[in-house]
Amino acid sequence: MKRESKKKVLLIAAACMGLVLTGGCEKESGKGNEIREKYFFVDNAEYVDGATPGGTEAMISDLTVNRSAITGGSTVLQFTSSERLTTVHIGVNGVPGYYRCDVSRTEPVRNGNGYEYQVVLLLSQRLSADFNIFVSAVSVAGAISMTVNSTEIAVIEVGTGKLQISLSWDKLDDVDLILVDPNNNAIFYAQPFAFDRPVSEEVWDEYSETFSYTSSTWEDRKAFFTSRGYRIIGELDLDSNAACDIDGVNNENITYEETAIPGSYAVAVNLWEKCTASGAKGSSYSVTANHNGDPVRIASRQTGKFADSDLGNSGLDVDKMVIIGTFTIGGTRSDRPAGPKQLVPIRKRADGKK
Repeated sequence: MKRESKKKVLLIAAACMGLVLTGGCEKESGKGNEIREKYFFVDNAEYVDGATPGGTEAMISDLTVNRSAITGGSTVLQFTSSERLTTVHIGVNGVPGYYRCDVSRTEPVRNGNGYEYQVVLLLSQRLSADFNIFVSAVSVAGAISMTVNSTEIAVIEVGTGKLQISLSWDKLDDVDLILVDPNNNAIFYAQPFAFDRPVSEEVWDEYSETFSYTSSTWEDRKAFFTSRGYRIIGELDLDSNAACDIDGVNNENITYEETAIPGSYAVAVNLWEKCTASGAKGSSYSVTANHNGDPVRIASRQTGKFADSDLGNSGLDVDKMVIIGTFTIGGTRSDRPAGPKQLVPIRKRADGKK
């Protein structure tokens, strides 16, 4: 189920301290903003056309970011600061300018080394070259940190199309993206397709009796539906760390290439299995959506973290999934919360096995 076509190229867009993009833009577009044009923009932040402030204080440590990223998706940038911060600067190595994020009202998590901060990077659907992110910060006392660089980010090329929903997480766990669309298509690892019309229960019964995740090929499953007159209009085209067969990509992606079905979509994520050692920190995740190249709001907060004690939900118990929310394509936008009833179709269409 993994995409064979991979490219180490991307653009990114970022939102400060876990705030998720809601269709806005940075406070100032910034004339000559090469970062915005070629790499990313930062929602609720200010672009500064100048040299990035960098001091001598070794405040920032443990800077991590997913080493793989997908076009149009997201990734979680995390670091620890020995001091409380008022401002974080984010930029791209070798590119003029930077973004200034006000984090003075952010309540960071305390750990043994200081304060944990998190930045969600929202990836653009456009392309660029490999890059490294840099970060510096200003403490409450006014001290300026040294600049710290991320590892190089390798980019996986995935489908973007008319509608794209993506998931990224930061640990080597098996986390799944789940989408239920207006045609009652439940799209996830066991049933990775969306169709141009609702599929009858008789066809679903036959499909469930014929195929399982491990005993069938992608093409065989496609042929099953197309031979019955169903046209595939969307699919899960990236499934990472399946059954703890670790690939380290830590991203999943659903795309509708040519059209998006009008109506309401429900989005959830599920920790299928904690592949890291028991007691290790739970994965932090972020979810993004784009329609016709523009960001779509799914919920007021599209980021989160699985409990450290959560070992997984391989039985696909809907009540144990993290329900992100709903969004509507066409007509009036709906921000109503998604509920377990909207995800019930996955119960029938999976045996829970990978």
